Amino acid sequence: MDMTAAIGAIADPVVLEIGAFVLQGTGNVNQPQFSPAVESGGGLIATLVVGAIMLAAAPNYVDSIVEDVRQEPVASFAWGIISLIVFVIAIILLALTIVGIILVIPLAFAFILLAIMGNVLAFIAVCDEFVDNRWMALVVAAIAVAVLNVIPVVGGIISFVIGSVGMGAVIRRIVQ
Repeated sequence: MDMTAAIGAIADPVVLEIGAFVLQGTGNVNQPQFSPAVESGGGLIATLVVGAIMLAAAPNYVDSIVEDVRQEPVASFAWGIISLIVFVIAIILLALTIVGIILVIPLAFAFILLAIMGNVLAFIAVCDEFVDNRWMALVVAAIAVAVLNVIPVVGGIISFVIGSVGMGAVIRRIVQ
């Protein structure tokens, strides 16, 4: 499976568009179109892998983010949207300077990693409400991501909202 499909399946579509904007002029940034089955499979596998790494390596961090998502979803969503806007503005401003151009790629990479982490953690938080075990919540979250990747417009909107809540919780935890 192509890693682009796996990453693209769990990253927010907006973040991927920003990444394409950032990389304009550096080569072909046209993202290939994948079938819904490939996107669903990529989302399922990527969510399982990223979530398993986070649950195994930092279970306390996962617990704290899940608690943040549950306790303050609106604040986390606001942090996610604001950070997305700040990121876009920062990328545009940095791209205008010679020194800033050097910072654009690492900044975009870091932001995309935070978005992926937040997306997976938010889906775990949502699915944790329905099961007793975090590992089982991860499996349910991966299935939810796969199902939402198949639903054309509504699935993308739901994924964006959940991902923004998770990304906001992650960024808020870093800032505070």
